[in-house]
Amino acid sequence: MPLQEDELKAAIRAQDRDKIRKILEARAGPKLVAVDNEVRRLNEVREACTCPICRELLYKPTVNSCGHAFCFWCIHHSMDALAASSCPLCRAPFQHLPAPCLPIHQHVHRAFSTEAARRDAEMLERETSEFEASSPTLPVEISGEPDWRCVGCGELPSRPLVSVCGHLICTQCEAHARSSASLNNRHAKCPRCEARLVSQPKVCRTILTILGLDADVHEEEIREIAEARAPISAAGSSADPAVGSKSADLSSAAPAEVPYIFFGIGCDGCGEYPILGSAFRCCDCPEAIGYDLCGACHGAPLTSGRFGQAHRPEHRMEERPQERTFLHNLQAHNPNLTVHQILQLAQYAFAADPDDGED
Repeated sequence: MPLQEDELKAAIRAQDRDKIRKILEARAGPKLVAVDNEVRRLNEVREACTCPICRELLYKPTVNSCGHAFCFWCIHHSMDALAASSCPLCRAPFQHLPAPCLPIHQHVHRAFSTEAARRDAEMLERETSEFEASSPTLPVEISGEPDWRCVGCGELPSRPLVSVCGHLICTQCEAHARSSASLNNRHAKCPRCEARLVSQPKVCRTILTILGLDADVHEEEIREIAEARAPISAAGSSADPAVGSKSADLSSAAPAEVPYIFFGIGCDGCGEYPILGSAFRCCDCPEAIGYDLCGACHGAPLTSGRFGQAHRPEHRMEERPQERTFLHNLQAHNPNLTVHQILQLAQYAFAADPDDGED
């Protein structure tokens, strides 16, 4: 026993957590260790089902392309209405509001039913009184466990991904969808709902923890997160699969034409926010938030709105005019600056000479 005490003291001085845990487990006995492991497991699952932004139980959980899960409204309110957004956790760039993931949503309601019911009532009240918009309607009641199978192959994935449409897909099926689409010169689509796969998602850590697969940590994922934290260049992001990594000299290349940005307008099909290029709005949807589609989603099979709008196939759609605002004009004259840098310069100029504010 004295020898074990000496080892424990040495481990504490060295801050060797693994050795401390092993010594304490050996002292506690198998039954107590099993109970301790179960408590630790429950705590890990509870933390995985907690939104990193509001620190409450996940409400209609959405999964970013970087693999981090957030409440639907929390991630929406964190998005930038003027430019590409960044994950609040790892700063990875993204520009599409994800749809809620049904399996995670159902697991939250099964594992934390009382708290989940309270959250539902609270958020429904906020949607009515504060947000003046709804969120997608999701079923809660299920007879058994949530369906964690890939929507492509029907197998339980060891590296689960969640597409922007909210469906769970394995890495193999996602890669196959992309390679097949590339050969046919078309957009990759979700095997379940045929929504466009607008980004390459990373493994969802929340699902790994829920399924007890979180111990399988991949060094590749750690490297990808580190790369995502790198500064984003003006030409594009290192996390964007469309941006190449060739080392050719681009100094003489002609500058790419910047697409029109519909500031504050999002696509109810793919979730792009703000919409780049052309945009179309519904003339008949009754909701105050409206119903908009980007050029790529316009004409595609009907999808439910990101905010549960009652859009119908017979509704009339019209193209939004690309009206140039002062911000568009400033952006055109300062192509090397971000929108927020331009706004900051404008604020400095106004503060220096407020009499010119009328223009």
